[in-house]
Amino acid sequence: MNITNLAEHTGQEPFRFLCRYLSVYNTVMIKKYPYWIYVVGVFVAWAIVLLLTWRLISASRFHNVLIFCSGFLLGVLAASLARKVFK
Repeated sequence: MNITNLAEHTGQEPFRFLCRYLSVYNTVMIKKYPYWIYVVGVFVAWAIVLLLTWRLISASRFHNVLIFCSGFLLGVLAASLARKVFK
């Protein structure tokens, strides 16, 4: 059953039903952790990936993963700064 059928079943227009459904889902189903927990989790995950890549795979592949990781971490830094500036 898709969103349109659910919306018609409840007598609401699909967009309004979807907005209401997502709003309820976000407040009831998802426990919101502080942002810094996600940031620390990202750093730990990338540290593990880099360590495994460094130990198990060649230097050229490690370099590629390191560049990707650096870009991702710069994105996390930019998002963190944007959260503080535009709060």
